[in-house]
Amino acid sequence: MYPGISTQVFGENRLCEKHIRAIGEAGFTAAEVYGLSPHFDLLNDNEVSEAAAYFKYAGVAVSAVHVPYKTTDQATGRKRRLTPTTDDAVVLALLKSYTIAGIKAARMLRAPLIVIHCGTYGDRMEGGTVSNALSFFSWLEPRLDGVKVAFENVATPVSEPYYMSYLFDIYSYDGFGVCFDAAHANFSPIGMELKGCESRIFHVHVSDNDGKKDLHKIPMDGSIDWRKVMKTLREIGYDGCINFEPRGVEPPEVLMKKCRTAYDRLIALD
Repeated sequence: MYPGISTQVFGENRLCEKHIRAIGEAGFTAAEVYGLSPHFDLLNDNEVSEAAAYFKYAGVAVSAVHVPYKTTDQATGRKRRLTPTTDDAVVLALLKSYTIAGIKAARMLRAPLIVIHCGTYGDRMEGGTVSNALSFFSWLEPRLDGVKVAFENVATPVSEPYYMSYLFDIYSYDGFGVCFDAAHANFSPIGMELKGCESRIFHVHVSDNDGKKDLHKIPMDGSIDWRKVMKTLREIGYDGCINFEPRGVEPPEVLMKKCRTAYDRLIALD
C-alpha cells in the first residue's frame, strides 16, 4: 500500500502548479484529482492538459480522477446528486457527460481509473434503483477506452462493496471495481465487509467521522476502528493507494502533513 491525497484538500481553489508541488513536498507520490468545478473542470481540455504537465514535472502520479457527484443549477441554485441509480433523465445526462470527460481526463493525466459515487443517501434496495444502476453500467462498459472504473460505496444497500462486486461478477464487468470509502462504511453495519471482494477493490478512500456525519477528519480523530480497516485490507491482499480525503479550516499544508503522519500510523497497526 502507498499514500495518496485528494486534491480536495485545496478546497474550491483552482488546482494549480503550486498545489501539485506542495503534494510532492508533503511526501505523497500520488494524488486523486477531485473533478469538481471550480477546483478542477473536467470539461476543459486545456485545464486538464496543463495539470498533466504539472503532475509530470512534480513527479506525482495521478492515482484516480473523481467524477463530480453533485452539481448546482446556476439558474435556480438547486443542488442535484449525480448518481447512476437515479431515474432523473437530466441528472443522468449530466453524469454521463462528466463520466466521458473523466475517462478522457484520466487518459490525459495517465490515471488508471475514475471514481464514481454509486448512489445517494436514501437510496433503497428496490428494482428501480438496481435497474438504473445496471443500465448505466451497460452504457458505460463499451466507453471505458482502457480506463477502469471504481464505484464508491455511499452507505446505501446497492453501493455496499459486497453487492457491487456481486453485480460486477455476475455480469462480467471486468473493468469495474469498488472504491472502498472507509468513512462511508462507518455509517453501515456491513460496510466493512470486504471478504469476497478481493479482486474488485480498486481504490481506497480514508477520512474519519463520528458515525453520524461525513466530517472528513484525519484518520484516528473520529470513531472508525482503523485497526479493523487495515486488518481487513491486508486480509484481502490490497496493495494499492490509500487516498486521504481531508477537509478542514487548517491550511492544506498542515492537513497534508497530518495525513502523511496518519498514514505511517495506519501502516504500523497490527
